[in-house]
Amino acid sequence: MKNPSFSWSPPPDSLTDLLIRNGLDSLLASEILNHSGLIELRKGDCFLPSFQEAALNYVERGVLKEVVDYPAELSKVTGIWLPKTLLTSHAPNGNNPWLNKSYVALDSTVIRAVPGNCLHKLASKSEALFEFCLRRYEISNAATRDWSVMSSLLDKKQHIIMCLVIIFLYGHEIEFRSAPLKYDDIASFSGVTKQYCISVIKELIGQEMIRKRYGTLAIEDLDALVSLVDIRHLNYYIQYLKCPN
Repeated sequence: MKNPSFSWSPPPDSLTDLLIRNGLDSLLASEILNHSGLIELRKGDCFLPSFQEAALNYVERGVLKEVVDYPAELSKVTGIWLPKTLLTSHAPNGNNPWLNKSYVALDSTVIRAVPGNCLHKLASKSEALFEFCLRRYEISNAATRDWSVMSSLLDKKQHIIMCLVIIFLYGHEIEFRSAPLKYDDIASFSGVTKQYCISVIKELIGQEMIRKRYGTLAIEDLDALVSLVDIRHLNYYIQYLKCPN
C-alpha cells in the first residue's frame, strides 16, 4: 500500500489454523474441528446462533451483516462478517436485551459451527481454550459496540467509504475482489439513507475507485479508496478482523 501504514496480518487458512495461531495445540484444534459441523445459508437467510449448537462460528464462505434488536423494536446493523472471520453466539445463559444479535447472509454462506457443549468439556481441561473463548466473546461484544458508536460519530460519507475499505481491504487478502452488496446493505451498515448512499457510490464510481458488476461492487483502485479514510479510524476497527483473532 502507498498510504500511511496500518497493522494487518494474513487471514487464517481454516478454523484449525485460527485455533493454532491462538495458542491451542494441534491435537486440541483437531478435536474441536471433529466436533464442528457445517451450516449452509442462502442469500437472505437469518442465522441466530445458540451457545449449545453454535458457540463459535468460522465463516468459510460468504458475507453476513450483524443486526442487533434493541428495545422498542429498534434494529441496527452493527457489523460486517467476511470469509475467514470468527463470530460468536450469545454468551451462555446471557439475557442482555441490548445484545440480541442475529446475522443475515448477503450471499450464499457456509459457516463451520462449534457447539458449546464441546467447548465446555474441552475448556475444562485446557486453559488456552478457556482463555481463547473468553477473549472471543469480549472481542465480539466490543466489535458490536464500536461499530455502533462509529456509525454515530463519523461523517456519513466517511462511514460509507470506511465500510467499503474494510470489506475490500480484508477481501484483498483473501482474493475476495468483489462484494455482493446492495445499496440498501451499505446504507444500513453506515446508518444513512439509500439515496445518500447511491450518491456517494456514484461519486466513487466516477472517480474509478470502484465499479458495479453483475449485482456486486468491485474494487478498481484500493489505494485511492484507502486514501479517503482516516487511518486512525481504520486501524482501530480492523483490530477485530486481523489475525490472530
